[in-house]
Amino acid sequence: MSVECVHSERSSRVACLDKRYSERCNWRVAEAFAETILVDRYKVIIRWNTRREQRSNNDAVFGPDIVALLPDELGARLVIGEIKSSDEERHPPQGMQYAKQNMCRQLHEIVTDDNVIFHQFEWLFHRIRPSQGQYYQSAIQRYFSSAPNAYWVVGMLIRGVGADDRDLAACARKLDEAISIHTECTLSAYYLPWKVKELVLRVHEGERDV
Repeated sequence: MSVECVHSERSSRVACLDKRYSERCNWRVAEAFAETILVDRYKVIIRWNTRREQRSNNDAVFGPDIVALLPDELGARLVIGEIKSSDEERHPPQGMQYAKQNMCRQLHEIVTDDNVIFHQFEWLFHRIRPSQGQYYQSAIQRYFSSAPNAYWVVGMLIRGVGADDRDLAACARKLDEAISIHTECTLSAYYLPWKVKELVLRVHEGERDV
């Protein structure tokens, strides 16, 4: 179980966001920012798809925000996780621990309910490109082998306030008690130099440095 808090430095991570998300919705831009970090920093293969209800095995709720594959020296692993964003001056924000569909609850379900994982493999099967089929097959084999770190669960929090260890601490403790040896779990908080509610405006004004 790993936890990291990152002060966002100036780079070009959001250069493509205005093209990928045209809707004027800050939470979509925050999610795109988080997904871009996964692609840029970890080289994950993400199937871009906003039909998130199809990722859920429960018609009443949306599926995970992140469903991807991570190629590595052994083939590939499934990556599954959640993204939250908040400008709240409380630590942790409601989306981490207090809201009905909070991140900690969602991640706990992922690491304790195999049906969630099975459904994501089914979802990916119909969307993976033929050239990426070997990664898909490797990820399935890794998962069912129950090898250490067979799949990766990620929680990404995008914040428009000052950094605070309390944003992740309680969730990290809860997940640390629930994860098994074949699950790698990472919680990350990214603290932006502006409010989350300003993200769409920043992108449409041509701001590319985060």
